Amino acid sequence: MRIQHNIAALNTKRQLGINNDKASKSLEKLSSGFKINRAGDDAAGLAISEKMRGQISGLNMASKNAQDGISLIQTAEGALNEVHSMLQRGRELAVQAANDTNVGEDRDALQKEVSQILQEINDTADRTEFNTMKVLKGGSTSSFSMSTPDAASLSQRLANSMLGNAEAAVTNAYGLNPDKVSIEVKYEYQSPGGAVAWVTSQVNPIPSKPISLTIDEADFFTGSSMWIDNDRIVTHEMTHAVMSAAIDDFGSLPGWFKEGAAEYVAGGNERVRGSNVSDIITNHFGSIADSDGYAASFLAVKYLDDKLKDNGSDISQLMQDLENGQTLNDALQAKLGQNLTTFETDFRTNGAAHFVGNTFAGTGSILDPTGTVSDADLIADTASTSSLFSYTWSASTNFVVSTGPSCVSFQIGANEGQTLQMELPNLSTSTLGISGVSINTQSKASTAITKFDNAIEKVSATRSTLGALQNRLEHTIDNLGNAAGNLTSAESRIRDTDMAAEMINFTKNNILTQAAQSMLAQAKQQPQGVLQLLQ
Repeated sequence: MRIQHNIAALNTKRQLGINNDKASKSLEKLSSGFKINRAGDDAAGLAISEKMRGQISGLNMASKNAQDGISLIQTAEGALNEVHSMLQRGRELAVQAANDTNVGEDRDALQKEVSQILQEINDTADRTEFNTMKVLKGGSTSSFSMSTPDAASLSQRLANSMLGNAEAAVTNAYGLNPDKVSIEVKYEYQSPGGAVAWVTSQVNPIPSKPISLTIDEADFFTGSSMWIDNDRIVTHEMTHAVMSAAIDDFGSLPGWFKEGAAEYVAGGNERVRGSNVSDIITNHFGSIADSDGYAASFLAVKYLDDKLKDNGSDISQLMQDLENGQTLNDALQAKLGQNLTTFETDFRTNGAAHFVGNTFAGTGSILDPTGTVSDADLIADTASTSSLFSYTWSASTNFVVSTGPSCVSFQIGANEGQTLQMELPNLSTSTLGISGVSINTQSKASTAITKFDNAIEKVSATRSTLGALQNRLEHTIDNLGNAAGNLTSAESRIRDTDMAAEMINFTKNNILTQAAQSMLAQAKQQPQGVLQLLQ
């Protein structure tokens, strides 16, 4: 018999702890209703359950999406019902007007009602919206012509002065003299708020097909921003065009050098004025993702030009070295004793200190280093003859702007790609073929009957398509509900507590806990028998 260690009590205590833990977990499961309350309860089951939960919530939301789709369809179909009624009335009036018992005054009166019907059809198509989206003007467009005053002025200024003067500005600044190549000026109308103009060309070798200068009129006419005007944007882009035509290695030049060189001709002080130069250099040099990135590029080229001048050269001579076939790395090494990487490190380290005290007055163009030339003088609005490029103009002078989506997409599944596309109808009088229909003569009224018949057929076909889609979505909702229910049942078997089975476990563990407590009391009495031996 031993008194230092009561092995029976220790074993009983260990079992008591186990039983207490099991009883505690049973209580947790019974009180929460979940048999997985933490990852340790069932790691694999938790992962499967969470994936199922994502699917279940996605299916439920997809069902709501389908219901919203039905609401959109019903909105469109309800409006088309009225359009149908108006077309039927229009046809009725056309039939009446085709009868020669009506005189001119009668037909004029009938025409007034037809005109009002046509106007209301257009208004219905324009006003019918779901969540601010027009549902009866799918794929509709509006257009404007280059004969507008702004566009005509743009064409004249580009052809007569801006392009030629921009060429002169670049060649005077950098001394580049590329072989004469062609440049195609294209007009586009994109969403406002994007780029005003951009240049695309082949590089490495010199472009063998026309350089393309694209101008987005959505931004060009309204002005690009507060700190730069359209003339100088053309100069910026023309710098890219001239450099790409003159420098074989243009494509491999670093972005900061290409954009900084373009800013240095057009003038980039406005980008820097009033800003923290140190912050611009430290945090934005090497990136051209925003205005600060362009500002850092401009400062780098300006810093480079200043260093070249200190060494008896300038940026123009560097550009001519590049035109003659040197790489930028070799040209910097020859003129500054620094390779490209060393110069970039030098600029990051010493650039901010170099510009201390510089107020960045004027435009910052190398054509007016003292800031005495105004922005308007930089690219004068006077006649100029192209010396580098032969210009061709895009054949398209009419711009078509989309005013309504052509289709909508309903997310009717829980996963990517599970969508239903619905083409939105465009049911204006022009698409229905009844725009300007007249019934003021017998022959016109007779023709109008056929036109109204065709329009009614189009609306009927559209309503039939919408009805079929609505029925499809209703079936989709039923299927989604069925899938969500079955998946919920499967997830419940993994995650939820079986209350009856868990109550059995709890009762068992509770009895074992009480038994262990009783046996622990008995085990504690065993060492007391040693006292009998000591008497």
